[in-house]
Amino acid sequence: MTSLNIHQTVKAPPRTPNDSVGASSNKRKRGRPPYGRSAHMNQREAERLFQAFETAQLIGAPLNVAVTIQWAMCVNWEDEHQRLKKWSERVRKWLERRGSVYASVWVMESNTPTEMLHSHILLHIPEDLIDDFRSYAVAATGGDAQDIGESYAVLVKECGPPFGAKGMLKYMLKTLKVEDALALGMRRKEGRAKMGVRALIDGKRCGYSKPIGPKARSHWKFQLDGAR
Repeated sequence: MTSLNIHQTVKAPPRTPNDSVGASSNKRKRGRPPYGRSAHMNQREAERLFQAFETAQLIGAPLNVAVTIQWAMCVNWEDEHQRLKKWSERVRKWLERRGSVYASVWVMESNTPTEMLHSHILLHIPEDLIDDFRSYAVAATGGDAQDIGESYAVLVKECGPPFGAKGMLKYMLKTLKVEDALALGMRRKEGRAKMGVRALIDGKRCGYSKPIGPKARSHWKFQLDGAR
């Protein structure tokens, strides 16, 4: 497959304040459903995350680093979706200053039975920036992350064997109902995750960054198909 030079060719369209995490606006867009409380990810949401994952590979920015943020361990009383939005925006700017693109997918989950929220983010970090990113991922929370014992407020891992990045994505989809997971060609258990996990979330429960969203996917597929 033809590869694009991400550092020279990717120019994202003008951004809106909500682009970093795909968050919903206070003003509903036409045709977009409101986000209330849900216990499971739906099939359409999972399909969009798979497509964003593939688009990242398509443009030469494969998602290769996984971040987990335990918001209860970050001393900040803002809404968790707002904190994720700010974290994503800081990381986006950090990457762009270093000539890279912010390509990411994310999910919001709640721990059982406390319902404390945490986020999983799968994103592209160039190999030569990974060590520096480990420190910045913590700083991007606003400097308020506090580890407790062996539990980390912010955990950064490279997506290597045995599961790889695709395995991490499937782990992030564990709140799919079993029948929806099977309809997408997944198994009842993917790696260390069983499908059908119940996790109550108020508001949007997953999303992707604009450079690998549906519009970007259509644009780059058109460019590559025309070059063949």
